[in-house]
Amino acid sequence: MARALTLYQRMTAIAPDHPQPWWDRARLEAATGDAPAARGSLSALLEVARDRDVRNHVYAALEGLSESGS
Repeated sequence: MARALTLYQRMTAIAPDHPQPWWDRARLEAATGDAPAARGSLSALLEVARDRDVRNHVYAALEGLSESGS
């Protein structure tokens, strides 16, 4: 998982305007227990995502992170 997270960190640095890598990065960060980093990635995703469904999904994920106490 650490290697995958490194790759997604690089992808979001190279192509920050693409939503999918931000989502995948946030999922990996959450899975490794780094909720603050996951929230940061989801917030970055909100900056580039224009699709309403995607944005609603991100808001739900952010709420889930908050509810988990992470």
